[in-house]
Amino acid sequence: MNALPRTSPFIVRQAEPCWRMTATALVGQSEIGRVAYGRWDHQFGAWVEQDGDWLPFCPSIPFLGKFGVWLEPKGERTDRWYEERAMKAAYFNLIPTFVRRLASAHGRKQWQWLQAYWNTHASANSSKEMQNG
Repeated sequence: MNALPRTSPFIVRQAEPCWRMTATALVGQSEIGRVAYGRWDHQFGAWVEQDGDWLPFCPSIPFLGKFGVWLEPKGERTDRWYEERAMKAAYFNLIPTFVRRLASAHGRKQWQWLQAYWNTHASANSSKEMQNG
């Protein structure tokens, strides 16, 4: 994965909600800092902001539970909890159910598996669609 330029479309200002779905990514604040999860229908991947740059990283926590259903956020059920839950549901709904189900079996390597699948299958399909425009 390549580093994102400083003028990345993933950049979201601090005053905005904790999690936000953009045309290209789910962007929010996590325990490692500001992160951007590239959308399945755009450029799948994960980036973390460090010193103003967006650098690729590979999450090593499971996102999906049994049958490919996304795991609910941890913590007290506040407005922010519900906001994060809604954004993650919208984000993971972009990934086909059968792909989420296959990925769910990979535990802490779910993201790696999704990235490999997207690199092999989904990105090729996106390129074909753009060419056929």
